[in-house]
Amino acid sequence: MNKLTMLVVFAALSVCCATASPAAPSVYSQVSSFADAGADSKKSFVLAHEKDRSIESTFEYKEFSQYVKKALLFNGFKEAENAETADVVIFFGYGIGDPKSVAVNYSIPMFGETGIASAYTTGSSYGNSYNASTTFTPSYGITGVINRTATVTTYQRWLRLSGVDPQSLRSSSTPTEMWKVEVKSEGMSGDLRAILPFMAYSSRNYIALSSGKQVEVKTKQKNKDFLKFIGADR
Repeated sequence: MNKLTMLVVFAALSVCCATASPAAPSVYSQVSSFADAGADSKKSFVLAHEKDRSIESTFEYKEFSQYVKKALLFNGFKEAENAETADVVIFFGYGIGDPKSVAVNYSIPMFGETGIASAYTTGSSYGNSYNASTTFTPSYGITGVINRTATVTTYQRWLRLSGVDPQSLRSSSTPTEMWKVEVKSEGMSGDLRAILPFMAYSSRNYIALSSGKQVEVKTKQKNKDFLKFIGADR
C-alpha cells in the first residue's frame, strides 16, 4: 500500500469509525544528500536565499529559515556574523508544485459475526424428561471488504540546501559546492507553511554528509523530538 493510499484509507476510516481514536498522521519525506570528504567539519555558517536576496525580507523566508537554522544547530553548526568570517555559505531554497489529481484504489474492511466463540448449555430434569437450553456467544471479525476509488489532489513540496565555500564566492565566477541536501515530500496538503518544518526536521541527520541513497523519513505529528524541534513541547 503506497503513501497516498494510506492517507485515503486513514481519512475514510476516520469518518466510518467515529468512535475510534485515530492515530496521529505522519509526513513522509525523501532525503538525498551529497558531500565532499570533511565537509561536515566546517561549522560556521551564514544562510542566504538560493536565488534572490530580496526574498530574505519576506515573512515566509524569515519563518522558514528558523527551522533550517534549528536543523543546523542540531548538527553543531554555529551562525557567523557575516560571510567573511563563515566557513560555509548555505543557500536555502523551498517551494511547492502545482496541484496534481491522482486516482487511488483502496479497501475498507467490513466487520460482523464470523462464527461461534463459545456455547453454554443448561438443563433441568423432571421425572423421565430432560429439558436443555444452549446459549451461543458469537465471534466477531472481518467479514469482507468494500472496494473504493477516490480522486485526491496532491502537491510536491521541496526544500534544498547547498553549502558553498565562501572563498569561491569572492575569487571565482563558479561557486564551489561542498555539500547539498534535497528534501521532497508529496502529500495532500498544499500548505507549505505546515509541511516545511517536517522537511527541515527530516534533513537534520544528513546535512554536510552523504546519504548514499535516497532515504525516506517518516515523521509523526506527535513525535516528541519533532514537537521539541518546532518549539511546541512547552
